[in-house]
Amino acid sequence: MAFLFRRNSFKMCHGPQAVLESVVAVKEENALAVKDEGEPAILEDLKEEIPPDPYAAARDLEAAHYMRRAEKGEAEAQNGLALCYQNGWGVDVDLRKAANWFRKAAEQGHPYSENALAICLENGAGVEKNLVEAREWYFKSANQGNMYAQYHSARCCEFGWGAEVNMQDATYWYRRAGVRGHVYAQYNLGRLYFFGLADELDAAEAVRWFRQAAEQDHSTAQDALGECYEKGLGMEDPDQEEARKWYKLSAENPNVDEGNPKGQNHLGLCHQYGIGGATDPYLAEYWFRKSAVQGFSDAQNNLGMCYHYGFGLAQNFHFAVEWYNKAVAQQHAHAQSNLGECYENGWGVEKDVETAAQWYRLAAEKGENHHGQNNWGRCYLEGWGVAKNNNLAEYWFRKSATQGNSYGQNNLGQCYELGRGVEHDLEEAFRWYQLSADQGNPFGQDNLARCYESGLGVAQSDNAAFDWYQKAGDKGNDHAQNSMGRLCKAGIGCHKDLKEAALWFNRAATRGNVYAQMNMGNCFRDGEGVEKNLERAKEFYQKAAEQEHAGAKLELVRIQKAIFAKIPTGVSFPEVVPKIPEPPVVKTAKNEW
Repeated sequence: MAFLFRRNSFKMCHGPQAVLESVVAVKEENALAVKDEGEPAILEDLKEEIPPDPYAAARDLEAAHYMRRAEKGEAEAQNGLALCYQNGWGVDVDLRKAANWFRKAAEQGHPYSENALAICLENGAGVEKNLVEAREWYFKSANQGNMYAQYHSARCCEFGWGAEVNMQDATYWYRRAGVRGHVYAQYNLGRLYFFGLADELDAAEAVRWFRQAAEQDHSTAQDALGECYEKGLGMEDPDQEEARKWYKLSAENPNVDEGNPKGQNHLGLCHQYGIGGATDPYLAEYWFRKSAVQGFSDAQNNLGMCYHYGFGLAQNFHFAVEWYNKAVAQQHAHAQSNLGECYENGWGVEKDVETAAQWYRLAAEKGENHHGQNNWGRCYLEGWGVAKNNNLAEYWFRKSATQGNSYGQNNLGQCYELGRGVEHDLEEAFRWYQLSADQGNPFGQDNLARCYESGLGVAQSDNAAFDWYQKAGDKGNDHAQNSMGRLCKAGIGCHKDLKEAALWFNRAATRGNVYAQMNMGNCFRDGEGVEKNLERAKEFYQKAAEQEHAGAKLELVRIQKAIFAKIPTGVSFPEVVPKIPEPPVVKTAKNEW
């Protein structure tokens, strides 16, 4: 949880009422703690150190003056004397005496003392903690027009301090304080409208209150306003440039010691994805780090991904794991899934699929992490850390797919194509492949191309197959690259082009695709698209044979004999047609943040 602090200079005020109002204002600077999701945490301590008083000598005299008048029963003096004991002005700090004098003044109806006494009771400062009584004093002060007490009354109503939760009353009191300029009340009123916790969900009203607080330099409101601009919430259209502006103001807010960590994380995402301006991986990493060192779990996960994929810095799996671990210590679901991938593949840790499965399960059971759900489904499919179970695999793939995860959609399509955990249904398989492919997923695009090539769940179309194979191949899918080679060699969906075919086979072969290695060997053997070269053919057959390709082993024997016998040019060998493999079940996106 990131606790946000705001520092204002303490200004000398004249008269005890003004002094107390300023002191209470300073104490409230620590009054807003925000969870990673942007919701308020229940506050346990509103106290904050008061800056040194430049008028200490005058306070010494004033304390003695207050003492004489307070003992005569003057509420104003009792309030002033309580402040002296609270802050050590002319007397030693004594919170018990401070609370006692606040009570004497409060019992005479002094609104500032009523609010101050409530703060003492809420926090157990000089008096036993008592939320019920604290609530009563907050309300007494609030009904006399004290905007600080109005804000605290709203908090009592929202969080059920001293009585049951009452969101209608919370909205009322936040509004009473907000219209008088109380910045925390303005932000919280916006929050209630944003999440539908007030009278109704009203994004436009939320934006109105966020803006008022943001213009008073409230860093969390600035970040919230940025989100509204980015997503177009409460306004006609999104405005990414305006979103970036508010994120930057939040990230660099001088009232927060190290800047607002949530705003910093959002600003990092802007630089990563080019939201409202140019992309800059180095600035993205910079802002993720600024936020991460403050303990913001989203940023810790994002910084881990920077190390994982070499975004803005040198790739380093060990550092990636270190930051993922910091995030998972805060129960961050995406980091749990990412850490699971590290254990599955041995990235920065010793490979351990059972440990990977444990992290995938934790991420999946959060309910909102579609990456973890997809990976947990793979565990049931492969039997990693659990018994194989196609029904449960399909269940988790569907959970992921219905949340829009393109890998979950692709894997659910394979369940329908192969009848895993569901009834065999090629049309439904095609539908899920299409959803995945439309999001740019290369595995979904490759499977969609297969459907078009073979007429699986859709009318056969060589042209559509060629187009989707090309899209997947351009994204590095080696199966699609090999398929592009096949189509170009045969002139299916395109003009026959042996050189282009060889280029596609080579791209797939360098990625380790055994069928492409076999096909590339054939190209060099027969001089199709490349200059004939039996030694090069042998190299590719050898690579395929090392992956247990039976045809490649046979060709190795034949080509070895041809090389030794120096068989004349023109002698051909029977072509071994590679079997198209069953589509692989793929894991979560490596580049999804």
